[in-house]
Amino acid sequence: MKKIYSRIFAAIVMLGMIGLTTTPVQAARWGEERYKNEGAWQAYIGDFTPHEDDVIHIGKDHFKDWQSYPADTWKKRWDNYNIREARFTVDDRNIYGYVAMNPKNITNAWSDLIMSGYEIKVNGKLVAEIRIADPDIRKAALNNSMFEQSYLKPGQGTYVNIEVVDSSWKHGYYRNYVTHAGYMYKDEHNNMMMEFAVPFAAIGYDGVDPTPSTLWNFNQPGALNDGKGITYEGTSTGWIVPVLSAVIFVGIGLGIVKWRRTRQPECS
Repeated sequence: MKKIYSRIFAAIVMLGMIGLTTTPVQAARWGEERYKNEGAWQAYIGDFTPHEDDVIHIGKDHFKDWQSYPADTWKKRWDNYNIREARFTVDDRNIYGYVAMNPKNITNAWSDLIMSGYEIKVNGKLVAEIRIADPDIRKAALNNSMFEQSYLKPGQGTYVNIEVVDSSWKHGYYRNYVTHAGYMYKDEHNNMMMEFAVPFAAIGYDGVDPTPSTLWNFNQPGALNDGKGITYEGTSTGWIVPVLSAVIFVGIGLGIVKWRRTRQPECS
Protein backbone atom coordinates (compact mmCIF):
# COMPACT_ATOMS: atom_id res chain seq x y z
CA MET A 1 0.00 0.00 0.00
CA LYS A 2 2.88 2.34 0.74
CA LYS A 3 4.08 1.92 -2.85
CA ILE A 4 0.63 2.78 -4.20
CA TYR A 5 0.39 5.98 -2.15
CA SER A 6 3.95 6.88 -3.10
CA ARG A 7 3.05 6.53 -6.77
CA ILE A 8 -0.10 8.61 -6.31
CA PHE A 9 1.92 11.31 -4.59
CA ALA A 10 4.54 11.25 -7.35
CA ALA A 11 1.83 11.60 -10.00
CA ILE A 12 0.26 14.52 -8.17
CA VAL A 13 3.60 16.28 -7.85
CA MET A 14 4.20 15.74 -11.57
CA LEU A 15 0.82 17.30 -12.41
CA GLY A 16 1.68 20.20 -10.16
CA MET A 17 4.98 20.79 -11.97
CA ILE A 18 3.19 20.68 -15.31
CA GLY A 19 0.76 23.30 -14.00
CA LEU A 20 3.66 25.52 -12.98
CA THR A 21 5.35 25.37 -16.39
CA THR A 22 2.44 25.25 -18.82
CA THR A 23 1.36 28.50 -20.47
CA PRO A 24 -2.34 29.39 -20.53
CA VAL A 25 -4.49 27.92 -23.28
CA GLN A 26 -5.35 30.01 -26.33
CA ALA A 27 -7.94 32.71 -25.80
CA ALA A 28 -11.51 32.06 -26.90
CA ARG A 29 -12.69 33.51 -30.20
CA TRP A 30 -14.00 37.02 -29.72
CA GLY A 31 -17.65 38.03 -29.92
CA GLU A 32 -20.37 37.00 -32.33
CA GLU A 33 -19.96 36.72 -36.08
CA ARG A 34 -22.20 39.34 -37.68
CA TYR A 35 -20.83 40.14 -41.12
CA LYS A 36 -18.82 38.00 -43.50
CA ASN A 37 -17.47 38.38 -47.03
CA GLU A 38 -15.45 35.34 -48.08
CA GLY A 39 -11.98 36.19 -49.32
CA ALA A 40 -12.20 39.82 -48.21
CA TRP A 41 -13.07 40.26 -44.54
CA GLN A 42 -14.81 38.77 -41.58
CA ALA A 43 -16.21 40.73 -38.64
CA TYR A 44 -16.92 39.59 -35.11
CA ILE A 45 -18.66 41.96 -32.71
CA GLY A 46 -18.73 41.92 -28.93
CA ASP A 47 -19.58 44.41 -26.19
CA PHE A 48 -16.89 45.86 -23.97
CA THR A 49 -17.60 45.05 -20.31
CA PRO A 50 -16.12 47.53 -17.83
CA HIS A 51 -15.15 46.43 -14.32
CA GLU A 52 -14.66 48.45 -11.17
CA ASP A 53 -11.03 47.31 -10.87
CA ASP A 54 -10.08 48.28 -14.44
CA VAL A 55 -6.97 50.45 -14.28
CA ILE A 56 -8.57 52.82 -16.82
CA HIS A 57 -12.27 53.70 -16.73
CA ILE A 58 -13.16 54.58 -20.29
CA GLY A 59 -15.13 57.81 -20.66
CA LYS A 60 -15.12 58.76 -16.98
CA ASP A 61 -13.59 61.87 -15.40
CA HIS A 62 -12.15 63.13 -18.70
CA PHE A 63 -9.04 60.95 -18.81
CA LYS A 64 -7.93 61.57 -15.20
CA ASP A 65 -7.01 57.88 -14.83
CA TRP A 66 -4.09 58.50 -17.20
CA GLN A 67 -2.34 61.12 -15.09
CA SER A 68 -0.15 58.58 -13.26
CA TYR A 69 1.15 57.02 -16.49
CA PRO A 70 4.21 58.48 -18.25
CA ALA A 71 3.50 60.18 -21.56
CA ASP A 72 5.39 59.69 -24.81
CA THR A 73 5.60 62.50 -27.37
CA TRP A 74 4.81 61.35 -30.91
CA LYS A 75 6.25 63.57 -33.60
CA LYS A 76 7.15 63.44 -37.28
CA ARG A 77 10.63 64.72 -38.03
CA TRP A 78 9.39 66.88 -40.88
CA ASP A 79 6.56 68.53 -38.94
CA ASN A 80 7.16 71.00 -36.13
CA TYR A 81 3.49 71.14 -35.13
CA ASN A 82 2.26 67.56 -35.49
CA ILE A 83 3.07 66.74 -31.85
CA ARG A 84 0.83 64.46 -29.87
CA GLU A 85 0.91 62.94 -26.40
CA ALA A 86 0.42 59.17 -26.09
CA ARG A 87 0.10 56.78 -23.16
CA PHE A 88 -0.35 53.01 -22.88
CA THR A 89 -0.91 50.43 -20.15
CA VAL A 90 -2.16 46.88 -19.52
CA ASP A 91 -4.04 45.14 -16.72
CA ASP A 92 -5.21 41.54 -16.34
CA ARG A 93 -8.06 41.92 -18.89
CA ASN A 94 -7.36 44.65 -21.40
CA ILE A 95 -4.85 46.86 -23.12
CA TYR A 96 -5.47 50.62 -22.91
CA GLY A 97 -4.31 53.44 -25.16
CA TYR A 98 -4.53 57.23 -25.00
CA VAL A 99 -3.63 59.87 -27.58
CA ALA A 100 -4.13 63.64 -27.40
CA MET A 101 -2.77 66.85 -28.86
CA ASN A 102 0.12 68.33 -26.94
CA PRO A 103 -1.20 71.75 -25.89
CA LYS A 104 2.29 73.29 -25.83
CA ASN A 105 2.69 72.99 -29.58
CA ILE A 106 -0.62 73.27 -31.33
CA THR A 107 -2.17 74.95 -34.34
CA ASN A 108 -5.69 74.55 -35.64
CA ALA A 109 -4.26 72.89 -38.74
CA TRP A 110 -3.15 69.90 -36.68
CA SER A 111 -5.93 69.67 -34.12
CA ASP A 112 -7.44 66.48 -35.58
CA LEU A 113 -6.35 62.99 -34.61
CA ILE A 114 -5.70 60.18 -37.06
CA MET A 115 -8.40 57.50 -36.69
CA SER A 116 -6.38 54.44 -37.72
CA GLY A 117 -2.91 52.94 -37.86
CA TYR A 118 -2.35 52.41 -34.12
CA GLU A 119 -0.26 49.25 -34.00
CA ILE A 120 -0.08 46.71 -31.20
CA LYS A 121 2.94 44.42 -31.06
CA VAL A 122 3.34 41.48 -28.70
CA ASN A 123 6.91 40.30 -28.09
CA GLY A 124 8.01 42.16 -31.21
CA LYS A 125 5.32 40.70 -33.50
CA LEU A 126 2.62 42.91 -35.00
CA VAL A 127 -0.69 41.38 -33.91
CA ALA A 128 -3.29 44.07 -34.58
CA GLU A 129 -4.07 47.52 -35.84
CA ILE A 130 -6.43 49.63 -33.75
CA ARG A 131 -8.93 51.87 -35.55
CA ILE A 132 -11.46 54.31 -34.11
CA ALA A 133 -14.70 53.17 -35.73
CA ASP A 134 -18.03 54.89 -36.32
CA PRO A 135 -20.41 54.96 -33.30
CA ASP A 136 -22.99 53.14 -35.46
CA ILE A 137 -21.70 49.56 -35.36
CA ARG A 138 -23.53 48.47 -38.52
CA LYS A 139 -22.10 51.41 -40.47
CA ALA A 140 -18.66 50.77 -39.04
CA ALA A 141 -18.65 47.07 -39.95
CA LEU A 142 -20.33 47.17 -43.36
CA ASN A 143 -18.71 50.33 -44.71
CA ASN A 144 -15.45 50.22 -42.74
CA SER A 145 -16.31 53.70 -41.49
CA MET A 146 -13.97 55.56 -39.19
CA PHE A 147 -15.09 58.09 -36.59
CA GLU A 148 -15.80 61.50 -38.11
CA GLN A 149 -14.43 64.24 -35.86
CA SER A 150 -16.94 66.79 -37.15
CA TYR A 151 -19.56 64.90 -35.12
CA LEU A 152 -18.27 66.61 -32.00
CA LYS A 153 -18.72 70.21 -30.91
CA PRO A 154 -16.19 71.89 -28.59
CA GLY A 155 -16.57 70.52 -25.07
CA GLN A 156 -18.41 67.41 -26.28
CA GLY A 157 -17.46 63.74 -25.97
CA THR A 158 -18.90 60.45 -27.19
CA TYR A 159 -18.33 56.70 -26.91
CA VAL A 160 -17.15 54.97 -30.09
CA ASN A 161 -16.53 51.45 -31.31
CA ILE A 162 -13.01 50.07 -31.62
CA GLU A 163 -12.04 48.06 -34.68
CA VAL A 164 -9.17 45.58 -34.24
CA VAL A 165 -7.71 44.44 -37.55
CA ASP A 166 -5.55 41.37 -38.07
CA SER A 167 -4.06 41.68 -41.57
CA SER A 168 -2.12 38.41 -41.22
CA TRP A 169 -5.30 36.32 -41.45
CA LYS A 170 -4.85 33.85 -44.32
CA HIS A 171 -8.25 34.65 -45.88
CA GLY A 172 -7.88 38.44 -45.89
CA TYR A 173 -8.56 41.02 -43.20
CA TYR A 174 -10.02 39.69 -39.97
CA ARG A 175 -11.79 42.35 -37.94
CA ASN A 176 -13.04 42.34 -34.37
CA TYR A 177 -15.30 45.16 -33.22
CA VAL A 178 -15.41 46.04 -29.53
CA THR A 179 -18.51 48.15 -29.00
CA HIS A 180 -18.36 51.23 -26.75
CA ALA A 181 -14.71 50.54 -25.93
CA GLY A 182 -13.44 53.97 -26.97
CA TYR A 183 -14.11 57.56 -25.98
CA MET A 184 -13.51 60.67 -28.09
CA TYR A 185 -13.48 64.21 -26.75
CA LYS A 186 -13.04 67.67 -28.27
CA ASP A 187 -12.02 70.44 -25.89
CA GLU A 188 -13.03 74.09 -26.09
CA HIS A 189 -10.05 74.80 -28.38
CA ASN A 190 -11.06 72.05 -30.85
CA ASN A 191 -8.19 69.82 -29.76
CA MET A 192 -9.01 66.10 -29.99
CA MET A 193 -8.15 63.35 -27.55
CA MET A 194 -9.17 59.73 -27.32
CA GLU A 195 -8.82 56.61 -25.19
CA PHE A 196 -9.66 52.98 -25.81
CA ALA A 197 -9.70 49.55 -24.17
CA VAL A 198 -9.35 46.23 -26.00
CA PRO A 199 -9.78 42.84 -24.28
CA PHE A 200 -6.99 40.32 -24.84
CA ALA A 201 -9.37 37.93 -26.60
CA ALA A 202 -10.23 40.58 -29.22
CA ILE A 203 -6.64 41.14 -30.33
CA GLY A 204 -6.09 39.41 -33.67
CA TYR A 205 -7.69 36.22 -34.93
CA ASP A 206 -6.83 34.02 -31.94
CA GLY A 207 -6.58 36.57 -29.17
CA VAL A 208 -3.57 36.99 -26.89
CA ASP A 209 -2.69 35.12 -23.68
CA PRO A 210 -0.14 37.33 -21.92
CA THR A 211 2.12 36.44 -19.03
CA PRO A 212 4.02 38.74 -16.66
CA SER A 213 6.92 38.74 -19.14
CA THR A 214 4.86 39.68 -22.22
CA LEU A 215 6.34 42.70 -23.99
CA TRP A 216 3.80 45.08 -25.52
CA ASN A 217 4.38 47.97 -27.89
CA PHE A 218 1.93 50.75 -28.83
CA ASN A 219 2.75 52.96 -31.78
CA GLN A 220 1.39 54.92 -34.74
CA PRO A 221 4.26 54.71 -37.25
CA GLY A 222 2.34 56.41 -40.03
CA ALA A 223 1.09 59.97 -39.78
CA LEU A 224 1.82 60.55 -36.09
CA ASN A 225 5.15 59.15 -34.99
CA ASP A 226 8.65 58.48 -36.29
CA GLY A 227 9.74 56.93 -33.00
CA LYS A 228 9.66 53.43 -31.52
CA GLY A 229 6.39 53.85 -29.65
CA ILE A 230 5.63 52.94 -26.05
CA THR A 231 6.89 49.63 -24.68
CA TYR A 232 5.25 48.01 -21.67
CA GLU A 233 6.04 44.72 -19.93
CA GLY A 234 2.57 43.34 -19.31
CA THR A 235 1.25 41.79 -16.16
CA SER A 236 -1.61 39.35 -16.36
CA THR A 237 -3.29 37.00 -13.88
CA GLY A 238 -3.75 34.36 -16.58
CA TRP A 239 -0.74 32.46 -15.21
CA ILE A 240 -2.29 32.25 -11.72
CA VAL A 241 -4.74 29.48 -12.65
CA PRO A 242 -2.12 26.79 -13.45
CA VAL A 243 0.00 27.87 -10.49
CA LEU A 244 -2.93 27.61 -8.06
CA SER A 245 -3.84 24.26 -9.59
CA ALA A 246 -0.31 23.03 -8.99
CA VAL A 247 -0.40 24.17 -5.38
CA ILE A 248 -3.74 22.43 -4.84
CA PHE A 249 -2.48 19.20 -6.39
CA VAL A 250 0.64 19.20 -4.25
CA GLY A 251 -1.43 20.02 -1.15
CA ILE A 252 -3.76 17.09 -1.82
CA GLY A 253 -0.78 14.80 -2.24
CA LEU A 254 0.77 15.87 1.03
CA GLY A 255 -2.59 15.48 2.75
CA ILE A 256 -2.93 11.89 1.54
CA VAL A 257 0.55 11.02 2.75
CA LYS A 258 -0.10 12.62 6.15
CA TRP A 259 -3.43 10.81 6.47
CA ARG A 260 -1.77 7.51 5.60
CA ARG A 261 0.88 8.02 8.24
CA THR A 262 -1.68 8.79 10.94
CA ARG A 263 -3.62 5.65 10.03
CA GLN A 264 -0.63 3.32 10.22
CA PRO A 265 -0.64 2.80 14.04
CA GLU A 266 -4.27 1.71 13.93
CA CYS A 267 -3.47 -0.95 11.30
CA SER A 268 -0.40 -2.42 13.09
